[in-house]
Amino acid sequence: MNRYKYIIFGAVFTAWLTGCGGTAGNESALSLQSGAGDEVLTTLSSRMIDVGKGYSNQEAVDHDYATLELPKYIISSLQLPTEGAAGSDINWSLLTSGNNFSLSVSDDNTTLVVYDGRTQPEYAKLSAFINYDLNVSQEEANRTKEFCVTILPEAHTPEEKVAQDIKIVCGNKFPITIDLNSTEPYEKCGLPIKGANESNITWISCRPDLLEVNETNHSLRVPNPDLITGKTCVNLKGTFQYGDVNKTELFKVIILPQIRELTHEEACDVLKKAAEDLRSRLHDVIDINDGLYPSLPLSMGDVEIRWVSCDTSAVEIETGNEEAMIINKNQSGEDKMVKIKAVLKLQNLYKEVCFTVHAPSA
Repeated sequence: MNRYKYIIFGAVFTAWLTGCGGTAGNESALSLQSGAGDEVLTTLSSRMIDVGKGYSNQEAVDHDYATLELPKYIISSLQLPTEGAAGSDINWSLLTSGNNFSLSVSDDNTTLVVYDGRTQPEYAKLSAFINYDLNVSQEEANRTKEFCVTILPEAHTPEEKVAQDIKIVCGNKFPITIDLNSTEPYEKCGLPIKGANESNITWISCRPDLLEVNETNHSLRVPNPDLITGKTCVNLKGTFQYGDVNKTELFKVIILPQIRELTHEEACDVLKKAAEDLRSRLHDVIDINDGLYPSLPLSMGDVEIRWVSCDTSAVEIETGNEEAMIINKNQSGEDKMVKIKAVLKLQNLYKEVCFTVHAPSA
């Protein structure tokens, strides 16, 4: 069975999405990655070594869950991925019904079929069942992820076609995030030059000193990375033209700066300042009478923070995606004062900061 490292979005989007990968995140920003098909592997075990990098079943499923994305807007049939980059199988089901779309499932592919005659937007809610059971010594792992795809009505006039193409490009591709610390070649991320309705698109950077557009291959380049000293937003001016209709719109590109290696003295100062800020942010004694104290940060700038409870029978630290929470586990029958420790890390330096938690008996 062939396994691919990119998701097939369908013929109408393939031309302008090639070279960019989706994010798993709370925004529609796309991380910039280049995708290339893996070679056909002869055994399941070698396939896992090649594309799974030694993942467990659950890690493979979690990886494919995080990277699985669909476009927000479509105007034609959409072929859905049935295999994840880490080797998991993806099975689709349609959770809503509509007059102008249906789900077609065959041995070769799964397609969200879109019919002609659309006069109003319709919304297709899809569920992806991601599962992996390669290694018989492990239990099968699986997760479910849902998507809502908007099927736009047919555009007839040049004005409608241009307006719709702007909506599709904006919703499916932007904002673009360029991380200068990433090893992925963001320069290969090509900007679309044709809209879904065949409008012509030309691009100009509003800050060519920070972000260039290559007019030949329509790729992006940061010419002077040293000028990007913080999270920087640069607008691209996209001009959409169909027949006699021209419309220009601004699109956002976010550039994340390179992380500069600090000297030992600089890193010590940053850690010291982060520790001081953390102490000023939290009370010396954290009261969890309500059973939950949800505002323990996991980072402060470039400083990473790991939280540890010194008495897990009374207090546990539950780490989420953006913050950590204190969970009261005290069943002793009496109130306890429990130490928790924040371990601050920057480069190869560590600093510990201790706090006291008042844990009433649960």
